[in-house]
Amino acid sequence: VQHPETTIFAGLTAAMLLGHPVWPEVRNIDLYKSKGRRNVREFSRDPYSPSPLYVRPMKMPTHITRGLTVGQGIRATSLEQTAVDVARLAASESAFVTACSILGRLATSGDVYTDRNDASFAEKEEAARTRMMALVEKLSKTGGQRRAKEIISRVSGRVESVAEARVLWIIHAFGLPLPTLQHRIIVEGHEFFGDFVWRDRMVIVEFNGEGKYGDDSERGRRFAREKARESLLRSAGYEIVNLSWKQLDNPEAVARLIHKFL
Repeated sequence: VQHPETTIFAGLTAAMLLGHPVWPEVRNIDLYKSKGRRNVREFSRDPYSPSPLYVRPMKMPTHITRGLTVGQGIRATSLEQTAVDVARLAASESAFVTACSILGRLATSGDVYTDRNDASFAEKEEAARTRMMALVEKLSKTGGQRRAKEIISRVSGRVESVAEARVLWIIHAFGLPLPTLQHRIIVEGHEFFGDFVWRDRMVIVEFNGEGKYGDDSERGRRFAREKARESLLRSAGYEIVNLSWKQLDNPEAVARLIHKFL
């Protein structure tokens, strides 16, 4: 329902509206109201949902002058503001996943998979991070400033999926040595990119999702090419650690496995 007061969707709600991954699914509709807080309202998610959905209104900071128009009069906070709000309000792993995606979007200008390996990517990524940090500085110490700084300083725009962001979160959370992301490797004239590469230890960690090879007639060929790729990398002295989505549900076990190879 449209109200006369200014309403701007924020946090994970804004991230979802702007096309960024939200993991796990949202439980609140976060929004800024121009006239301060309103009582939390409960809505039925859908007729078959066992859990309700809550609206969480927040007082609108003075530095938020306008939002991005999503469509049909719906507005959301800017990408930078969305990342900051997610970092200070959402659960840490969820915040990390979404903020990585936003940072990647801000640092690219077209084909994200090509741009992430462009020489100017790091510069654009750092510029976007600086803009986010400027917004963090405007937060009060009780408004999640410290938490937002911790997350935004660690996110990376180079991750290419929710799963990769979760792996990077585990690496940070357990204090493991930081890898190079999407590192380019040449073996016998073949070019490969490793998801997470520790170059000095010759270790590659990669995520293998259930849909990686597809389910069509080409599945067998894709699988064979992947095995040939891994054989070439191992012949060059690399250890390869493959992770599945199910493994990510036990972060400590994943951290111990990576630590073992390192």
